[in-house]
Amino acid sequence: MYFTSESSERVLRYVSHAAKKASAEFQYGLGRCYLEVEEKTKRYSPRAGWQTSAEDFLKAFYWISMAAEQGDADAQFDLGSLYDFGWRWFVMKDEVKAKEWYEKAAEQGVSVAKTRLAELRSQSGDKDDCLAAYEEFKAAAEEGDPTAQNELAGYYSKYMIDQGVEKDDGKAVYWYKKAAKQGDFEASYWLAWHFFEGKGVEKNLEKAKYWAIIADEEYSTDATCKLIEDIKAELGEDDWDDEWDDEEEDLE
Repeated sequence: MYFTSESSERVLRYVSHAAKKASAEFQYGLGRCYLEVEEKTKRYSPRAGWQTSAEDFLKAFYWISMAAEQGDADAQFDLGSLYDFGWRWFVMKDEVKAKEWYEKAAEQGVSVAKTRLAELRSQSGDKDDCLAAYEEFKAAAEEGDPTAQNELAGYYSKYMIDQGVEKDDGKAVYWYKKAAKQGDFEASYWLAWHFFEGKGVEKNLEKAKYWAIIADEEYSTDATCKLIEDIKAELGEDDWDDEWDDEEEDLE
């Protein structure tokens, strides 16, 4: 059995009518039904990657807002993302409202909301805010959020040396590895760099190569290309392939 576009619209109309008296979770699910989410989206804002018609977006915004107002944590995070990044001319960027909804989601344990709040705080340039963000990144990283883990590693390796966070390449490698194993491609690049440079970990060109190839899948920057060329040069390899002499688990 399959739905035609016409039958799908009838189902959505019926469900929309029922949703007015339904739970916040149901309303949030309905809001998501009106969206076509790209497979690959921005790190902090799945909503920034929404690909949908204006009409469906407005319906989605309505139901997500309803669910957020009723206390659904996922809806609160999504609504915060909308105000954070904006969407065309329908939702203007509003950092105050974004923080308000992120804070509500964070209070309910949404780790990615905590991470985004920390990132916004760290961008202020104020030393106290940056140190507070460091603590927030640390808390979210320990809860397993890969973006927070990548950001925390950055504090130890490159960001906050002059603002109260002691440089520690060993801790940086630890957190980059945690993030990279969860699919954070920027963390994969920095992990490859640390293995190549021997910073905070024993120099290992094969591991540097392994993580550089992973990073290049989605984090193909000039820096990534240069790192790959440098690794090739030291390994004496003209051709870049995906084969390793060691077991993959040993390279991680």
